[in-house]
Amino acid sequence: MHSCYRPPLLNKPGRLMKPENKHIAMAAAQEKIARLRQGFLRRIPDMLAQAERLLVQLVAEPSETCRKQLHILLHSIHGSAGSFGFSPLANASAEGERLLTEPETEQSILHYDELRRIIRWLYTLTQEQLNLEHRISDTEFTFPVSSQRPEEGYVRRASKPIYLCDDDVDQVELLATQLRCFGFTCHVFANTEDFTQAVLAQPPAVVIMDVSFPDNAYGGPLAMADLKQKVGKPFPVLFLSCHSDFNARINAIKSGCDGYYVKPASITDLVQELHRLTQPSLKKPYQVLLIDDEPAVAEYNAERLRMAGMEVHVLEKPHYLLHVLNAQPIDLVLMDYHMPEFSGEELTKLIRQIPQHIGLPIAYLSSETNKHAQLGAMSIGAEDFILKQADPEELIRAVSIRAERMRALRARMSQDSLSGLYNHSTTTHFLKSAIAESNYSSNPFCMVMVDLDHFKSINDTYGHAVGDQVIVGISQLFSHRLRSTDIVGRYGGEEFVIIMPNTSSEKAARVVERLRRDYEQVTFAVNDASFHSTFSAGIAQWQFGDRVETLRERADQALYAAKQNGRNTFCIAE
Repeated sequence: MHSCYRPPLLNKPGRLMKPENKHIAMAAAQEKIARLRQGFLRRIPDMLAQAERLLVQLVAEPSETCRKQLHILLHSIHGSAGSFGFSPLANASAEGERLLTEPETEQSILHYDELRRIIRWLYTLTQEQLNLEHRISDTEFTFPVSSQRPEEGYVRRASKPIYLCDDDVDQVELLATQLRCFGFTCHVFANTEDFTQAVLAQPPAVVIMDVSFPDNAYGGPLAMADLKQKVGKPFPVLFLSCHSDFNARINAIKSGCDGYYVKPASITDLVQELHRLTQPSLKKPYQVLLIDDEPAVAEYNAERLRMAGMEVHVLEKPHYLLHVLNAQPIDLVLMDYHMPEFSGEELTKLIRQIPQHIGLPIAYLSSETNKHAQLGAMSIGAEDFILKQADPEELIRAVSIRAERMRALRARMSQDSLSGLYNHSTTTHFLKSAIAESNYSSNPFCMVMVDLDHFKSINDTYGHAVGDQVIVGISQLFSHRLRSTDIVGRYGGEEFVIIMPNTSSEKAARVVERLRRDYEQVTFAVNDASFHSTFSAGIAQWQFGDRVETLRERADQALYAAKQNGRNTFCIAE
């Protein structure tokens, strides 16, 4: 039995961080960074005392073990000093490293004297830097932060309306009606005078305007050029026109247009552009796994990246590496190259031997400057070497570029190329996760199977290119109108799946009905013809003990019942 709805004949918000809270968080991060810098400086004298003891042993009785221990100690100071921004300390310890890496026959008494001088010089530099840090802490310490990072948050519909201005009232009202189906707030104006007054009173999110008006063939661009001088804050403008000639387009561009569409404009193209203009993508923070055996240095670099809006997972014990990689999607692994127990090269080999992590970007954060060593390490599978003494902005850019590349790769692997929705395999993965979550928490969720009505007829009548536009249109409707917590996937052909967490079948039915009513109003234009499309849906609520197959079967049966009941409707599985 299925409960079917017969329609009458002929919509995870999140919280953005408040400015005052952001300033408090930034101040706390700055204070933490200052403490980490000073803590490192206070540890250096003990490290140098150990270096002096090792040097005495090395002079008295040269040994490879003693030389390696001294080299590791100076390398640690070199890398950490570079990370914390203490360039003189980094450069001095790097010179000591260089002397210790020369062939043993060249390590003369003169070299040992030079090492003593370097260690004494490091003592002096450390004391000078400590005095400077105290003076800075008495005033204010400011650490460079990426200026390009937008505030994080979930996408929200633009609060400002969209203004449509066209003397063809019937056509512009039809366009506004369709845009409202996708969740946009629209105000319509039939002449430039009323439109101008409205813009001066309340600037819109976007303007959609005709090029030609009865009193002037280029009235739209002229009105916009005049308005943009009067309105201080610019806003995007999209022009509609029956003409596609050079003069019409160049006049629109001179007035500052952001898009030009020849009538009848494709509703899917307009919706895509409006979505881009009114809701710039606010991406989730990049997920960075930072591996370093020195806790203070790791936390310092982590704080730098967090201040740029990234989420950083610090791992001091590589034994838990696989657990972290399997627990969450990491966009980049940033690791020290020289570590005592496991080298960066060894950990890279381990990661690359696991098929699902072959494409994961890996970058070494190291003080290693030898190009031959860098290239050799990168041949194992790492993408880059980032010097520990690199400028903070350089580190942020390097991490961002590689993490974004991973995001793009994941998107291509998980999304359907035409619709931009999740593909079949990714949707099935989310469905398995939803079942596991509900089996654990007992919170309900619904699976909705959606199928376009008479889609084969659309392809046969208007061609496959138009059929693709219909696929894109319904995908945009779902993407723009459903919650960010809902999962939407293209299951294949003209069939779609919606997974709605924490939702009963009754609530899902109300959402599906609103989507159904709005979608049937969308007009698809083909040359001089136009048509409407509809969909049918089957809704199945999770039941304890459900597997992917059983839940999918009940949703599919409900969809079949909706098709049998006349299409353009939905049914709820019992």
